[in-house]
This record gives sequence, C-alpha cells and structure tokens, in this order.
Amino acid sequence: MAALRADGQELPQRIEPWTAQLSVKLRNQGKRVLVDSDDAWWGLPDWNPGSRKPKAHVEAMKAQLRAADGVSVATPALAEL
Repeated sequence: MAALRADGQELPQRIEPWTAQLSVKLRNQGKRVLVDSDDAWWGLPDWNPGSRKPKAHVEAMKAQLRAADGVSVATPALAEL
C-alpha cells in the first residue's frame, strides 16, 4: 500500500491555544494550513450570546487564523473580515 503524502491540512476553528502552534508546526514541515471558520467571535454586539465568550478563547481563535495560510468561510460577509 502506498503512503499518503498530504501537502496541506484543513483544520476546524478551535478555542484552544495549541491550535495556532499546530499550524506553525505544520507550516514548518512545508504543509499549507487552511482553517475552516463559520463564525467571527470578535466585535459582536452585547445582545449576541457569542459576545460572552472568554477573551482567551477569542484570542486563541484569532491566533489560529493568523497562523494559517488561508481560511475557508461559510458566508461572503465572513470573507470580508
């Protein structure tokens, strides 16, 4: 059986701080990293339940997005962010 060699990795958007570090490690191995994001958890109005996420979670998600080569999004509005 032939070995599978992937040139990239798609990761879901997560709240754990280690996800940005994983993206950096993969990129250091020559992999391209794509993060799938269906929500923007920053800048939400106070009435939105997502606005109450812990700041550490929001910062971890933003760090993961910054560490990626690209981001896939669910809507054109998210693509503008």
